[in-house]
Amino acid sequence: MESHPHLARKDAEEAGEVILNGIMRAVAEGKRVEIRNFGVFSASLRKAHLTRSPKTAKPVPKASARFPKFRADKPLQALEPIALKQTALSPVALDAASASPIVTSF
Repeated sequence: MESHPHLARKDAEEAGEVILNGIMRAVAEGKRVEIRNFGVFSASLRKAHLTRSPKTAKPVPKASARFPKFRADKPLQALEPIALKQTALSPVALDAASASPIVTSF
């Protein structure tokens, strides 16, 4: 919170949680949430269909389901990707030379 020293970290976390919970609740209800210059959160309906069991190769019915979608707005799409730095908390980091993921074990 270096750019806003007057804001307590706890207050910022609570504000973020309230916003994200509101977005998740709206999308779960089937509503569309648009944040200008950021993107659109929505839900799509996947129709019921038959799948195959990998074990038995028999058809298995799969129920319809709603799943969340996000479409980034143009300003967000225009941003350059940030190179990820490997930290003790992140299991995957990018190798700058080859731009391939390096998986670290814990």
